[in-house]
Amino acid sequence: MYAASTSKEWTGLGVVKKAYSFDEFHDHLAEIAGFIDDDTFDKVRVIACDPTKHHSIAESYDAHPMHTDASFAATQLERFMLHFKHIDDNLGGVSTFMPVQWILDEIPFKYKRALEMAEVTYARFNGAGMNKAVRVPILNWKSAEDVVFRWRYDDKVKPLVVDARGFEAEAAIEWVKDFIDNTKPITYSAQRDETILVDNCKFLHGRTPLSPASSRIAWRAWIR
Repeated sequence: MYAASTSKEWTGLGVVKKAYSFDEFHDHLAEIAGFIDDDTFDKVRVIACDPTKHHSIAESYDAHPMHTDASFAATQLERFMLHFKHIDDNLGGVSTFMPVQWILDEIPFKYKRALEMAEVTYARFNGAGMNKAVRVPILNWKSAEDVVFRWRYDDKVKPLVVDARGFEAEAAIEWVKDFIDNTKPITYSAQRDETILVDNCKFLHGRTPLSPASSRIAWRAWIR
């Protein structure tokens, strides 16, 4: 599953071993994506642990449940790079992955149709109400074979059904959550200077908890 790959060979998952400076990694992203500096895509985010940031699972020491990135965005995030500048020396923060196909192979047909037809949103709530976010089906198709799957379900954000369209959307969401919670994922303990390449439409990802005072630092880049 984890085979050496060049940056332009997006086969779903891959790992490249190469040391970067921050500027080199930024330039490498620009080479792959055709750099467009906006608020969401095609830029590098530094993810370091900060226990004071309770709104962010990525920056906490907690486990990160299975999800796809940018579930709230109108433009579907197709892939991302995660470069490990420093790792957790106490073996925390193991990367976890689950192919969407595992879910599709097991889900009852009525729930699959609900995921395809019902509209949900992944908006956060604040003191003024619900933040703006796109309304989309969880499961969509770019072609007969290319699946698009949006998922996040944790204590901060989860799928909110805004139009079930007569399908069993709530039950379908709970089925997916239960399947993910009870299915052993693929795991990978990334080493320093490794970059994981992920197809965000075909794989859910997460990580195990970090050890106390972990020095893990990852550079993440979302690519359209």
